Amino acid sequence: MKAALLIALLLLLPFSLAEDSINAKRITDATFHIVKSGTIKVGDSFDSANLTVSVPQKGIQSLKVNAQSWRFINDSNGNRVLLLEWKSRSADVTYEVDMTVKNKAIYTSMKKLGSSDAYLKPNSQITFNDKMRDAAFPYERTMERAAGLAIFVHDYLTYDLSLAGELKPSDWVMENRRGVCVEFANLLSSLLKISGIPTRYAIGYAYSSVENKLVGHTWVEILAEDGTWIPIDPTWNQAGYLDATHVVTAYQQDANQSETFTYTTSGGKSEWQRNDDVLELADYAESDVSHIRIETQSVSAGEKGYMQANITTGTCMIAELRMNACAGEDGSVLDIYDPLKEIFACASREVYWFFNVSENLKPGFAYSCPVTIYSQTGSSAGKTIGISGERKHYETPSISGPGTVFTGEKFSLAADPPDGFIFYNDELGRNAAREWPLSFSRPGDNVFYMYAGGGLDVKTVSASREREFSVSVGMPENASEGNVTISVGVTNVANSSRAAMISVTLGSGSKKQTLAINSGRSAQANFTFALAGGRYPVQVSVAANGIYSYDGMLEVKGNPPENAGDIISSIFAFFESLLRGVFG
Repeated sequence: MKAALLIALLLLLPFSLAEDSINAKRITDATFHIVKSGTIKVGDSFDSANLTVSVPQKGIQSLKVNAQSWRFINDSNGNRVLLLEWKSRSADVTYEVDMTVKNKAIYTSMKKLGSSDAYLKPNSQITFNDKMRDAAFPYERTMERAAGLAIFVHDYLTYDLSLAGELKPSDWVMENRRGVCVEFANLLSSLLKISGIPTRYAIGYAYSSVENKLVGHTWVEILAEDGTWIPIDPTWNQAGYLDATHVVTAYQQDANQSETFTYTTSGGKSEWQRNDDVLELADYAESDVSHIRIETQSVSAGEKGYMQANITTGTCMIAELRMNACAGEDGSVLDIYDPLKEIFACASREVYWFFNVSENLKPGFAYSCPVTIYSQTGSSAGKTIGISGERKHYETPSISGPGTVFTGEKFSLAADPPDGFIFYNDELGRNAAREWPLSFSRPGDNVFYMYAGGGLDVKTVSASREREFSVSVGMPENASEGNVTISVGVTNVANSSRAAMISVTLGSGSKKQTLAINSGRSAQANFTFALAGGRYPVQVSVAANGIYSYDGMLEVKGNPPENAGDIISSIFAFFESLLRGVFG
């Protein structure tokens, strides 16, 4: 008996963007009530006193100032500040600056980056070291790379409120991997400047998803070729698009924004006591910054499947996208590869998720599995995947090519799927051909997916900066069962001799050999295996200080039976005699 829908078995897993009731990344218009106040404790008296107060650089709708006199001036960085003034006082002075401020989200299209030596210099908070240079390599000057470095910092550091007010320099941050907004901004500034990207700080306020309120905040901006500045907030993982809760009170070269109190007196000491700022998000409007459209297909038990999503947006932005799927009584029905993706998207972007369907489904039953793609800006899209409990025959696509390469090295990945395949990488997108010419400029792991006919192969290619060997792998094109030889050619491209430990695994067999190779010289090792007809995975590794790996697939043809011709002749003879007996 078939059940069309088993609701009790397949339930959508709960998902929440954050614990707070406000998703600040959706806020595109905001109104704030900000009050800055304090007391000047007067000694005997003072002849005159001045106090500078930082204020939002734009969007002030109303301003009430409680001071003897006040006016706007510009500080040394060109920021507009309030100057409060008093004359001849012998009693304590209280002051208050009450503001209503309106702000809008920032939207940025793809732009070329500008140049300015003044915004590339280190300082006491922005330092450079080899570890940072390695992280910033290969020093690309593009919006995509700047966003990629922001994602790196966001994921690399842990948000630690115990460091609030510490202002740790970037070398400390790189080593200790924690901090608050200032530390996040300091490390990103170092990586951007090392890459040749002019960078400045934006200081002010923003809504904190950790503290669930408006707080003091620091982020960075990078210079575009047209003279505009592009916002990047590594703490909250935003670039290009910046939500409307970000209110700027100063732009400068470091995070040390200061308000100053000065006075003249003929006797007695005066002190400034500053109250905590009153920060209120008075009103706001939300909108979908991005839109998601998804497509999928029905699957069966034990099959591999995929979800295709098209993300459209009116800005360049970092999109955090998560695929969330149903679960059964025995656990997950869909085992998703890399459910959370962080991508930089401008205008539109196509993204794929791949998954394994559980084999523990009852034959004869049909299931419905709700699946949803969520964005950190609150956008979402859902589909219901139909799942059959019947197992079927699925394709077994494979990706052949090196598992380790060096930056700048040209190589290819090849696949052997039937038509209707998906050859995909999160950063590079989808490749239409079965062969994919590649070269990586940055070290790191790169994951490739090959989907076809219900089957999936996943391959990771690791790129590194150190190069010891050039390796070639030779496999017979038309192998027949019997002895099959795999040839491994190794050239030492390092500056000194190397002992190359070569390992070849073919099917269930494995063989090893070590070759001593001088710098600039080549050697070859041959590995022979006795194989029957069939399809065999091939894995090759060459190790010394580092490791080079290659994997592929070898097709071995089986030989026909020795007496196949005699058997066929006997069959024909039998039918011939049978017909003669019937027809005479």
